[in-house]
Amino acid sequence: MNYMKGFISALFLVSLSACTGITNIIPDRFDNVEYYAVVTLNVNAAELKTKEECTRPEAVLMRAKVLSKYAEGTMNQTNQDIYNELDSLVTELYARENPSNAYCKMKWQNIENAANDILTLSGKRIKK
Repeated sequence: MNYMKGFISALFLVSLSACTGITNIIPDRFDNVEYYAVVTLNVNAAELKTKEECTRPEAVLMRAKVLSKYAEGTMNQTNQDIYNELDSLVTELYARENPSNAYCKMKWQNIENAANDILTLSGKRIKK
């Protein structure tokens, strides 16, 4: 009888630890406010990469930071990683002292691409 209790306890612990991995597979729900923020960041990046001079509006940096923080508390690990990557790209651009126009254009392109990837993934989420 004790053997059975031990077996059930072990099975319970294994299944409980597996739940952590499973929650990362389940997609997050669609959030229209989050989606709007990513669309705005995407459009900003697409526009800013066409500028002749390196332009870095503070609002874009704040939007990337807000999205990253939002993901921390509301999303699975996969989505958190995606938003952290976007935040990292934006932060690198803003941290660079006197970036060249070529560097700026390249970074804005990378930011636009990352935002496009997020939009593709987010658009496929369950909408309710």
